[in-house]
This record gives sequence, structure tokens and C-alpha cells, in this order.
Amino acid sequence: MSLPIFDRLYSDIVEMGGIHTIGTKQTGKSNLKKSLTAHVIKNHPETKSIIIDPEGSWEFSFSKIRFYRIPKKSMKITEEQIGQRLNGQVFTRKVYRLDKTIKSDVLKLLKDKKPVLFIVELDDPEEIGYFSAFVIETIYDMQRIKRKYWKGNLKQSYFVVLEEAENIFDSSSLDKTIFNKLRKKYAEMANLKIGILSSSQRLTEVSKKFRAKMAGYLIGHVLEDDFIGILQRMLKLKLGKKAQIVTEPSFRHSFFYTATNQIIKLPKFKAEGKPYLIQRGFSMPKQEPQAENETWRQSIPKPKKKPPLWKIFINWVIFPMSITQAPRIQNKTQNQEVEEEEEYLTEEMDSETEEFTPL
Repeated sequence: MSLPIFDRLYSDIVEMGGIHTIGTKQTGKSNLKKSLTAHVIKNHPETKSIIIDPEGSWEFSFSKIRFYRIPKKSMKITEEQIGQRLNGQVFTRKVYRLDKTIKSDVLKLLKDKKPVLFIVELDDPEEIGYFSAFVIETIYDMQRIKRKYWKGNLKQSYFVVLEEAENIFDSSSLDKTIFNKLRKKYAEMANLKIGILSSSQRLTEVSKKFRAKMAGYLIGHVLEDDFIGILQRMLKLKLGKKAQIVTEPSFRHSFFYTATNQIIKLPKFKAEGKPYLIQRGFSMPKQEPQAENETWRQSIPKPKKKPPLWKIFINWVIFPMSITQAPRIQNKTQNQEVEEEEEYLTEEMDSETEEFTPL
């Protein structure tokens, strides 16, 4: 079911970078995300929807969509040495390795225009956070390259849904280097038409470095213990004396949108069809060649092939020498011709003088 507020939420997410949903369990966060995602898939075909679900609930409750399973033990985390001080202190860094087949499948699913659901069965929150960061960084790099060759006119946008955002938006559960890279890219996602709809049970589970760059919040039912700090000040500024309404049990399945000061009530989501599984190591069907104005790859200038070394040697060594020596050879031949003509004339003159000498 589509509501008029969904178009406003969609534009704020894609154009402003992202919206975060807050609420305790069984308050309708997943119902909101499923309803909004189904609206985007149906009414905005130019936007590719990507859902990352570590819980596995979307597999049984969402509409018809292809999904790919990230099984357990498909990622390895190792540490490698990068330096050592004189006192013996060793510096190490974490290296994440995703299975080659799974990595190639994920890249193929991200490159086309169809929506996709990733069921992440990894146990470690750090592994879940790295996989989510890998997906976001991949589409970020794709959009950055397209913007370069399309001169800023991006035709495709991305709508990313993150369950359990604390796995990626919290520096305590994600590697520091990956966290800092993602934080920098999150600030530029709005310019690349990438929007993220994330959720968590508490606002404090998301780092301040991400909260400052979000377009707004969808605040559902929260416990009184969580109604403190920035959340309390924000709601008192927006609702005044009615700010305590979010802690009441009657506020379940309702959300307060901070960007429009509007309370949204959603009916229960009804799925149309069932998700279908894509097997590991699948092959993409061959697509028909598109027109020149429809593919951005054809607009990329092809690099010039470097000539072989023997051609470079001829062009830069032998050919210049032949040019410089050619005039000398030509002048030499001309001088020989002149000398021969002079000798011939002298011989004729001598013969004539011998014939007409007086007796």
C-alpha cells in the first residue's frame, strides 16, 4: 500500500543521503521499511533497491524479489603485520577476505538494474558490518565513475535498506579504517544519488559522525529509559509538551517524522508474491546491445595502444639518423654529377682544340 508521504520520504532519502528509523522491538520498523521499499520498486524503476538483512525476516515476509544468501564461514578475518618499532612493538591491521565465488556473484548482482535482497547469515557483527560497507563502497565507486563520464547527469539512483545499523554505523563494532572511509563517503552519497534507510532500537547506537549527516529521523515507540539526551531535546523542540507521546503504548506502529513534524500511521504490509533464491555461482543472461546514447561505457574514450619496442627504436633512433644523413648523400651525388659533366666538357674542349690547332 502506497501513501502520499512515501514520495516525500523517497526524495529525502535519495536526495539528502539517508533517514534513520528508531524504535523498540515490535513497533513496526520492518513494516515501514517493507512498505516504503515496495513503493520504490513499483513507482521508481530508475532506482535500484538493495536490502541487506542479517535477521532473515525479509525472505518470508516480503514481495517477489530475487535474494542471495551469504552463508556462514564465507568470510575470514586475519591480521597482518604492517610495521615494527625499535622497542619491538608490532603494528597490525585486519584483512577481510570474502569467498571469491560469493564476491563475484555480489558484484554481478550490484551491476544490473534489478532490485536484490541479501540474506546475511554471518554471526560476527564485524563481518556483517564489513559486508554492508563492501556493498555501499561498490555502488559508491560505480556512481562516481558514471558521474565522471556522464558529466554529472546520473540516470540511475540507489535505495539501500539496512537492518541493524549498529553493525556499520558504530565504530566499536567495525574496523576503524573502514569506519572512517565509510563516514567520508556517507557525506557525499547525496551528490551521487545514493540513499540509505537504516534503523536501530536506540539513537545512541549510531555514531554522531553519521547522525549529523542524516536528512531526518522516523521516531517510533521508545522506552522511557531511552527518552533522554538528544532524543528528548529534539522531540521537545518539535512537539513541545506532547513529546512524551512516543513513550506511550498507543504510539506503536506510528512514527514521527522530524523533517515535516508529521505523525505517520501505517497499515500492515501485504506481500505480493514470494522472494526467490539465486543459486551460488550463477551466470547472468546475455543482454542485447543497447543504443550508443543509452550506455555510458561507450562514451568512455578508449586508451591508445602502445607501439612495440622495435617501432619505438626505429621511429626515435634510426629514422632521425636517416633524415639527417639523407641531404649529405644527395649533395654528394650532385657533386659527383657536376664533376662528371665538367670532365666531359673538358674532354670535348680538348678534342676541339686538337682538331683546330694551326699547323
